[in-house]
Formats: sequence, C-alpha cells, structure tokens
Amino acid sequence: MKKILTTSLILCFATIIALGQTLVTAQFLGSKTKNQLIAQLGNPFIKNGIKYYKVIYETPDVQGNTSLASALMAIPDDTTQIYPMVCYQHGTSSSKDDVPSKLNGEAILPQMFGGLGFITITPDYLGLGDSPGFHPYVHAATEASAGADALRALADFADDEGICYQKRVFLTGYSQGGHASAALHRLLDQSNEFNVVAAAHLSGPYSISGVMRDLLFSDEPYSRPAYLINTLFSYQYVYGNLYTDLAEVVKPVFLAKCSDYYNGTISLLELNDFLVAELTLSEGAPIANRVFNDDFKSAVETNPNHPANIAMADNDVLDWVPTVPTRFFYCTADDQVPYQNSLVAEAALNTAGATNVDAVDVGATLDHVACVPPALTNTTLLFLALQNLQPCPQVSRVVDVALPFDIYPNPAGEVFFVKNFPSNGQLLMTNMQGRVQLRQSIAEGDNEIGTGGLQDGLYFVDFQGETGSFRTKMMVMQ
Repeated sequence: MKKILTTSLILCFATIIALGQTLVTAQFLGSKTKNQLIAQLGNPFIKNGIKYYKVIYETPDVQGNTSLASALMAIPDDTTQIYPMVCYQHGTSSSKDDVPSKLNGEAILPQMFGGLGFITITPDYLGLGDSPGFHPYVHAATEASAGADALRALADFADDEGICYQKRVFLTGYSQGGHASAALHRLLDQSNEFNVVAAAHLSGPYSISGVMRDLLFSDEPYSRPAYLINTLFSYQYVYGNLYTDLAEVVKPVFLAKCSDYYNGTISLLELNDFLVAELTLSEGAPIANRVFNDDFKSAVETNPNHPANIAMADNDVLDWVPTVPTRFFYCTADDQVPYQNSLVAEAALNTAGATNVDAVDVGATLDHVACVPPALTNTTLLFLALQNLQPCPQVSRVVDVALPFDIYPNPAGEVFFVKNFPSNGQLLMTNMQGRVQLRQSIAEGDNEIGTGGLQDGLYFVDFQGETGSFRTKMMVMQ
C-alpha cells in the first residue's frame, strides 16, 4: 500500500479518523484497460486504465437526518501517481435504477475522467440508486451535500486502499448535473476541506426562479413537460407547502399518470411521453403549462410570495463568487435546458465579483443531447491544463523482500510479531480483492498483532512509518 505522508495529509487523515468514515461499502464492479477506454471513447488523452466500484455512503436526507446514498467511483489503475479528484454530477434520471452506480449510459463519463488520471466519484443523488425516498430533483442543498459526502467517501476509499491523492477537486456535471455541480461548487467554497481547482458546469438550469420559471408561463412547445412535474413533486417533497392535494395543481386528465410517476410505477420518460401525446392532442403542441390548473398557474404567476416561487428562488445557484476558473459551457439550440441559464449565471457571478467566470457557447446549432461531446471536450481541456500529476513519493520505497525488521511466524495463527520496527507508524492487511481487513497503529520496536476476525488466506501486509513504506505477504491459518 502507498500513502502520501506529508504533514498536511497526516493531519487530514487524523481528522477523518476522528469524525468516522463517510464511506460504508465499496463493491468492485469491473475494470477497463487504457486501450479499452480509448476504443470506447475515442479520447486521445486517456492516460491509464481504471477499476470502478459502486459505493454506499452516508449523507443527510432532506430533513437533515443521516441517510444513505450510492455512487459510481472510478480509480486509475496506475498506482505511481498522486491523483486529484473529480466529482461528476449526472443528468436527469428516468427511474430509480437509471443511475451511474447501476452502469447506465452516463456511467462511461466518470470512467472517462478516471482514465484521464483523476480519482472520480459520481453520486446518484438522494432517492435514486440505493438511496431511500423520493428524489429531490434540482434541490440545490441536497445535490451539494450528496456531492460533498461522495467526495469524502472517495477520500475514505483512497485512505483505505493507500492511493496517493490530493484534495485538489475538479467539479463538473451535465444538465441536472450542471445545476448540482454549481451547487456543490458553492458549498465547497464555503469551507477549506477541499481545494476546488476548476469547475465546468454544463448546460444546467441554474436560474430556476427566472429562466426555468418562464417555462411555466411560456406558450412555446416544450419537449420535456415532465421535468416541470418532477420539479413540482420535488419541492413539495422538500418544503411540503406547495399544495395540499395534487388535484389542486394538475388537470384531471393528467392526474393519474402524474401520481403513478410519484409512486414509482412508471418512469419519468413514460410520464413525459404521455404528457406530450395528451398535450399535442388537446392543445396542438406540448405546451407544458397547460398541464396545470388555471387557478394554480395564476396564483404562481401573480403572487411573488407563493410557496412555489419561494421554493424556486431557494434553488437558484447564482449567489456566490468563485475564485477559480469556472466555465458554463452551453449550446444555444438546447431544446431541454434554455441556454439563457448559462448567460444569467455568468452575469450574476461576475456582478458579484468573480473574475474568472465565462459562459461559452460550444455549439450554436446543437440540441441538448448533441451538446454533450463538445461540452465534455472543453471540460477535458480545462481540467488537463490544471491537472499537474506528480509521482507518488512512496512507490520507490515499497519493497516485497529484505524488510529492515522481522515479521514472524508466516503462516500466522492468532497472532504474529513485528520485531525491531524502525519507527512509529501504521500496519494494514489487505486481502487479494484489494480491501483493507485490518488497520492498526504500530510502535517503534516490537509489536504483537492479533489476527482475530481475519479469514484464512493470503494477505498483503503494508507498513507505513516515518522511514518509508514496506510491503510483504502473509498467510493466515488460524
């Protein structure tokens, strides 16, 4: 095992141990070689292969109580580098299982960032994947907290596995993920736990109470009316005061299908297909606001203090001052998330005092789906320019033989002994699947190590001390 034993990281590790791990479990899902990633992605900047995992971690729910969330993690397979971190936030999911940790189509993107030389995490968000409850769609606070806790879980995993890393973080996400990555960016800028290096927020709905609210009152056709219903359900779930009965909000013809979606019996895509078909039949086009009852729509339009307006304003992500390179990449022909979101965000942050924020059109004629490749290409170029990979300093001092101390007996029974260890440090025993099974402090001189709880088998034994790191193998036979 290899670790960076700088003073700052030792202090950081001590803090993590004191607070307890955010990571609950990490399940190995598979691996891809460098050549496999290049063939799959056509990306000439791929540096290494990856191993990828589903992780479960702790994070607060919408009431602030401890809950669980899942995420997809991608780790470079080259252990000789110190890696920065990427948090990639995914776009709108059609169903609870349409998430990266269950290897949906968007799972390739955290794998790409892993192949580019970043340890990478993509949270599924609350209410999706293995997380209980309804998903609080475009709810900035829990998108941010789920992202921050996912980064903590990523750090926990790297600590457990001896991966050389720094808490230099790059943030990005597409569509809903653009909103989520901006919310996470704002949250991380309020603390010194992670050092945000750069951010690229991609085609996201940053102006919920402005640009996105205008969709509610627009008579222009909109191809994703179910997004408005999803937002309505989300804010009712979080705030609880938008309505007392759904029948107050949506017209009778839409009521059953909307309820079916909330109850999880149909997907968001199925709801959207139904709404588009019914609106086209009755209105001649999918005019999204025609889903809502006139009284509800009028109340939201005329009363700035309506709970729906307050909820939308609470989820804008326009009110902080980034200090690092921050890009809002968008396409002006976006048919799902109006490009004006990016322009409004750029103007708001620059007015607040930001000096390195730009909204950049990466495809004037491209729609929401077609905008993904150029947005990611520009993100890749921005991140790689600031990546600054360095050799892992412990690699050269990890050895398999000729230890400068004694370890016996091997095979070990219920205990084994470390004699003449050269400094205070830490011992880790890792199984052949790469999971840490025993972690224990050791002192300079002689130590007795118990193996109770370990299954019989072969283990890597890693010693980390002030004079270096050392590795050997041990068989346990109790």
